Amino acid sequence: MALVQEALRLDQHTIVPHAPQTVAGLVNLRGQVVLLVDLRARLGRTPFGPEDSPMMMVVNVDGEPISLLVDQVGDVMDVDTDRLGPVPPTLEAEPARPRRRRLRAR
Repeated sequence: MALVQEALRLDQHTIVPHAPQTVAGLVNLRGQVVLLVDLRARLGRTPFGPEDSPMMMVVNVDGEPISLLVDQVGDVMDVDTDRLGPVPPTLEAEPARPRRRRLRAR
């Protein structure tokens, strides 16, 4: 399970030539090189462009930071695993693949 480390505004980053559209580049986060994943592109939407101002949601996955580019960050909250359910079948197969569970509303 990924843990949110922090949320930041995207500043300077380095584009990676020939990378898949889902890889927005690399960013130097206090001396550590972190991969930027464009969640818009990953979910089959139009990727972020130079005119956009996405937020970086830095998550820890298996001990490594990864930055997810998102439109905005509202609240970050702790969630009990008993509130997680299966991914709805209405999601397209490819975007649904990496998600194992979703948050159920109470």
